[in-house]
Amino acid sequence: MRKFDIAYSIKAVSVKNTFHLSAKRLIPNRVLASFSTYTRLIVLLFSLVSNLAAQDDSSSENRNLHPPLDIPLVLSGNFGELRTNHFHTGLDIKTQGVEGKKVYAVDEGYISRINISHYGYGLALYIDHPNGHTSVYAHLSRFSKEIEKIIRAAQFRQQKETITFYPEKGTIPVKKGEQIAWSGNSGSSVGPHLHFEVRETESEYPINPLLLGFNISDTKPPVLKGVKVYPLNGGALNGMHQAKAFPLSGSNGSYALAEGQTIEVNGTFGVGIHAIDLLDAASNKCGVHEIKLFVDDGLVFHQVMNKLNFYTNRYINAHKDYEEFHKNKRSYHRSFLLPNNNLSIYETVENRGVIEFNDNKAHAIRYEVKDSHGNLSRLNFSIKHNNKLPLEQVNKTDWLNCDDENILKGDTYKLFLPAKTFYEDLPFQVNHDTLNNRIVIGNPDIPVQQYFVLKLKGNNLAEKYAEKLLLAKEANGGTMTTSTFPAHLENGWVTSRLRDGGTYKVLIDTIPPKIKPVNISEGKDLSLAKAIIFTVTDNLSGLEVYNVFIDGEWKLSYFDRRKNTVTLPFDEYNAIPKGKHLLLLEAIDERGNKSVYEANFTR
Repeated sequence: MRKFDIAYSIKAVSVKNTFHLSAKRLIPNRVLASFSTYTRLIVLLFSLVSNLAAQDDSSSENRNLHPPLDIPLVLSGNFGELRTNHFHTGLDIKTQGVEGKKVYAVDEGYISRINISHYGYGLALYIDHPNGHTSVYAHLSRFSKEIEKIIRAAQFRQQKETITFYPEKGTIPVKKGEQIAWSGNSGSSVGPHLHFEVRETESEYPINPLLLGFNISDTKPPVLKGVKVYPLNGGALNGMHQAKAFPLSGSNGSYALAEGQTIEVNGTFGVGIHAIDLLDAASNKCGVHEIKLFVDDGLVFHQVMNKLNFYTNRYINAHKDYEEFHKNKRSYHRSFLLPNNNLSIYETVENRGVIEFNDNKAHAIRYEVKDSHGNLSRLNFSIKHNNKLPLEQVNKTDWLNCDDENILKGDTYKLFLPAKTFYEDLPFQVNHDTLNNRIVIGNPDIPVQQYFVLKLKGNNLAEKYAEKLLLAKEANGGTMTTSTFPAHLENGWVTSRLRDGGTYKVLIDTIPPKIKPVNISEGKDLSLAKAIIFTVTDNLSGLEVYNVFIDGEWKLSYFDRRKNTVTLPFDEYNAIPKGKHLLLLEAIDERGNKSVYEANFTR
């Protein structure tokens, strides 16, 4: 906040978006001889502060950030957008469908972290800036020459391709607008783009980059697609006791219930809204910035996507309608809190957003939804209380209390669920089909916050292959394995740590990875080749370790998990002199099964 060199200095302190003013006298009383002059001065200062209050110190300092790309900034995803198990923590910037666009530092600073991974952010750079922010650039294809040289040296020291490296503070300075990398499609990216973040350096909390002044055009208000009413604790909705979604009509910022839709309730209930945002230059469905819910003109719920916390980000599963999102791809935001919801995105929450009427009247409900550019959409409708709708007596005898540790046991299984595993109390069943060696834990539609431990009774086979055990999660009636999890034998029980409900089966992995040479064979002349390439696949637990040695010396190779290839480039970092050489490739899966390929070649 700027300081004003006049009669009083004014300090604006933001507390949940409310700014409080404090004044400190700077000049003698004689200057304020006229009360009217004093009054006009205070009014003037208050007006100036009010105009600046929408921006905090950090956003004002960052209004002149350099764009991270030198092409028009078009988004395929934005901050706070609903994703699987997390809110999106940055901006996904399109790179015109290709890799290799130049990436620039948005401000001066120094490289504080370099990350190389086959998953997550892939190739990523972190720059710490003097203003207390860190900018993040992810899914890159390669780094600038200076950064490349430093990270290659670290890889050779650790003899690993995938590393996280923290350069000593200030050793790799960068200037504002300096090229630091090229865009790519690395890690868990599903298409070429740049993932860009801004974080608070000290806390590592991501903050909304769209509030920092980047030139991204957005004149469209959010699109409201539906409203959903959730009867709670046996409440009734239009004579039923299940949540129901109601379609909306309208456009361009003004919405209402579709014609013929009425809502009557009895008992307690909550509401949610299906809202997305569209920016000017792309058709991608992005997330909204702010949602307010009013009941009879009183604000009862207010959420704002200004800042997130990686440690609580998975609580998105308590915020969004999990089933609507995963089954129907609908972005419903709950405007009430489930019991286990530790998010800090809420500015106002009256009675946890739970609503109850005690009269037989219609009550005005209003949603106000904004994007990060301040474009506003409104939804107006009414909900009528009808005390003649029968309430439901809910029997929770067999329900799990989400606040308690829960231990479920059978003759052949033990399930240890720590407190706060789930977001609300719920019915929960376990079914162990020993004949078909499958166990069903709840169901995949129940979101899970904490890791839990599953133990299954072992047998002689498990004893024999104790180091090769894993749990496989199944889908489509057991015809498809979606993921595997390491397991170990503990006092005769096959034990694994999980974080999702669903169907699991104990498997034994004794088959090593398969190595198939692409362009090398025994005695081959590779003097014109630019690289040696292998296809490496694993049938179950997945490739964990891969190393290439030339004449017994470790060389830097690259694994492409999409193509299942290991590539050894002949470049300045893998200098190989002319002559005859011996190559050895070892590939080890997650359960320790190992394959080796050897061949002599000429360079």
